[in-house]
Amino acid sequence: MKLCIAAAVTALLMTAAPASAGAPFTWDHLAFLTGHWVYEKEGRLSEEFWTDARAGMMAGVNRSVKGDRAGFEYLRIVEDDGAIYYVASPGGGPASSFHLIEWEGNRAVFENKAHDFPQRIIYWMDGERLRARIEGLVKGKSQSSEWYWFPADFDAHPVGAEEADSD
Repeated sequence: MKLCIAAAVTALLMTAAPASAGAPFTWDHLAFLTGHWVYEKEGRLSEEFWTDARAGMMAGVNRSVKGDRAGFEYLRIVEDDGAIYYVASPGGGPASSFHLIEWEGNRAVFENKAHDFPQRIIYWMDGERLRARIEGLVKGKSQSSEWYWFPADFDAHPVGAEEADSD
């Protein structure tokens, strides 16, 4: 009887665990984000800054500038009640939280199925570049946008960004 209960509890925990459950989360899994990242395309400069993790939090900001127009977003990754969340405040406005659902190597996936758009935020390293993709449904249609940044001290001029309006 005890064996059956233990097996049932184990099966339940395995089905509720995130895809990355084989490797318990540590803040080292998100260390690849740390730094000052930049790209420039068609006169638009995009920057993303991330601090290293301390006391259960990473702080970040994204800034996009074209001519005399600028946009920004406050970002943070926090631990709350044993879970990890990506929290975004576009233009300093109300915050939206996305739960970390996958982490492996230099890749992290955050998700909030109840959010209007995006529902998923994905970061990963591609060689020397930090890449990001947002995706989700807009009026029932799959939409996405993708960016890549180079380290701010990259030797070559950081030109290029990929953006896809839909899948």
